[in-house]
Amino acid sequence: MGRKKAEIYDRTWLEKARLERGLTQTSVAKAAGVNNSDYNRIERGLQEPRVKAGIRICEFLKLNPRSFLSEKPIG
Repeated sequence: MGRKKAEIYDRTWLEKARLERGLTQTSVAKAAGVNNSDYNRIERGLQEPRVKAGIRICEFLKLNPRSFLSEKPIG
């Protein structure tokens, strides 16, 4: 059997929330306890955050954690 194709999500909402608050990816990554490259992949929709990291991201950006749970893959 072949590998399952990775799902990609539209996370423009996450980038928009970060930019509206004048924050860098580095500051959000640090608050969430993830490294910069992982946060970049999360924001671009290429990686799912772990539960704790997703909650921390949402708390830091003042977003509802359900934002991640309600996503649907694109494509």
